Amino acid sequence: MNDKLLSACAVREIVGGISLATLWRWSNDPAMGFPPALKLRGRNYWSESAIVEWLETRRQAHQAKAA
Repeated sequence: MNDKLLSACAVREIVGGISLATLWRWSNDPAMGFPPALKLRGRNYWSESAIVEWLETRRQAHQAKAA
């Protein structure tokens, strides 16, 4: 199965409409655990499955904290 690659614009929308600066900060903060980008022709792309998995992990952590 081929995993879809997402542009920075698509990732920003999926994770809640964040700014490009926030995406950069998340990508450069090891504590966030944000999936690494793949660099293709000078542009960054992210694995869709990695982003979905990261969002699910964050959701579960938030629910556990709230309980």
